Amino acid sequence: MIKLNLGCGLHYDPNRINCDLHAKKVDIRLDAIELPFKSNSVDEILASQLLEHIAICHTEKTIREWNRVLKKGGCLYIGVPDLERILGLADGLKWVGPYRWRSIAMFIYGSQIDDGQYHKNGFTPEYLTALLENHGFKVQAISYDTPPRPTPWFGVKAEKNA
Repeated sequence: MIKLNLGCGLHYDPNRINCDLHAKKVDIRLDAIELPFKSNSVDEILASQLLEHIAICHTEKTIREWNRVLKKGGCLYIGVPDLERILGLADGLKWVGPYRWRSIAMFIYGSQIDDGQYHKNGFTPEYLTALLENHGFKVQAISYDTPPRPTPWFGVKAEKNA
C-alpha cells in the first residue's frame, strides 16, 4: 500500500512516504505539482497545509496530478486555512488594535520564515469542493479545526471517482 505525506514539513509520518521540497527530513524531495509515481499507483495522499503554498495558476494542474497517481477509490486528505473564516476575524479582533492585521495577514500569506512558508492561494470549503469535484473526486467529508491550529482551517476527505 502506497501512502504519501505531501508537503510533510515538520510532520514526518513513519507510516507514509514523506515528501517535501523544503523540509529537512524527507523520504523523497519533490515538488507536489509533478509526482514521480506511476498513474493509478497510490492508495492515499495526505496534503495537510500544502495546497495554499501552490500558486493559483498551478492549483488545477496539481489536483489533476494527484488524481493521476491515485488508484480508483483512493483517498485524498487535504487541510488548508479557511480564507472566509480568516477574513471574518477582523471584527472579532478589533480589541487588539491595528496590529490585528498582522495576525490576519500571517494567516493569509503565511509566516514567511523561509521559502516554504509563503501562502500563494486561499480556499473555502465551497471552492475546494468545486475544484475537487470538477477534477474527478467525490468529497466525502469536511471537518473544521481538528486538530487545533492557530489559523482557522478545514480538512477535506475526497475519493477518486475514476
